[in-house]
Amino acid sequence: MRARGHLLGGVVAGASVAGVGTLTGHLHGPAEFNWWVVAGTGVFFSLFPDVDTDSLPRRWFYRAVVVALVGLVWMGESRLGIWLAILAMLPLLDHHRGWTHGRWMPLLGPGLLGLGAAFAFRTDPLSVTSFYGQVGSLGVVYFVAAVVGWYTHLLLDGLFHLFPDDPQ
Repeated sequence: MRARGHLLGGVVAGASVAGVGTLTGHLHGPAEFNWWVVAGTGVFFSLFPDVDTDSLPRRWFYRAVVVALVGLVWMGESRLGIWLAILAMLPLLDHHRGWTHGRWMPLLGPGLLGLGAAFAFRTDPLSVTSFYGQVGSLGVVYFVAAVVGWYTHLLLDGLFHLFPDDPQ
């Protein structure tokens, strides 16, 4: 599928997760900034798997990475910038529809990113209770938005079949 289809799927996925977050009381609706960031997380992760090929999402992804790296250096956060640069290069280490299109990566990728961020920005030794205290229920909503967005991409690429009788 082309970038436009993945973008549309990501908008639907991101807005749906943000809407469910509102219904469950984790978000306060579209008037809240976090609502839009959750929806944007779903959109980002619906486009992310195609950064391993020459595509529009790839060009915009690496433009954003350059802006983020410049901002991190400007703020004196060069160590964080190095980690961002390393993580941004990972999709380039494999072919198109390689690890970014793996069936377990939508769970592993955002999960590892979340654990890494919680470890990097921790204020006390990590335990299960302190981890949830740091991440909180909003962090879980972000995780769900990332997972749903990424699986939306895989679904639209035809890697999953909704009905068992679908031709492969």
